[in-house]
Amino acid sequence: MTFHGVSVGALSALLCVFCMCSSSTSRPPDLGDCEAGCDPVTGSGSSTPPQGGGLDSGTGAPIGDASICGLADMHVQTSDALCAPCIVQNCCSQDTSCTDTCTSLLDCTQGCASGDTLCLGACENMWTAGLTAYQAFIQCVQASCTNTCPMLMQ
Repeated sequence: MTFHGVSVGALSALLCVFCMCSSSTSRPPDLGDCEAGCDPVTGSGSSTPPQGGGLDSGTGAPIGDASICGLADMHVQTSDALCAPCIVQNCCSQDTSCTDTCTSLLDCTQGCASGDTLCLGACENMWTAGLTAYQAFIQCVQASCTNTCPMLMQ
């Protein structure tokens, strides 16, 4: 079959080539040189590392205010951006103690359904070395950060 002297097959192939060549893929802007630090919002390089969390690009170690106390605050699962700073400000020693011994227990218990004492018990039995630090961390968070952090199981 032809249309104005051109076969339908040739017209179909030409249409496919035109559609593929005219399509464009939307991509986010390039981040640029992030070796010296990088602003994740603008992508601009900076000689000053970001403050208040994140990892040092050279060592992989945590940087910012959270590293002064510990890392347990970064393990609390919440969408409230004020939770970790509240923990750092009010529960620094418990945060530090938990970082060394109980972050695995904290991660495990947050995977349990609310009120699931069997799951909580299994986590506690698996991570017994961190139980005392975990309980101190939870008690401080619940006493000091109830408006910004979720209720953690104990």
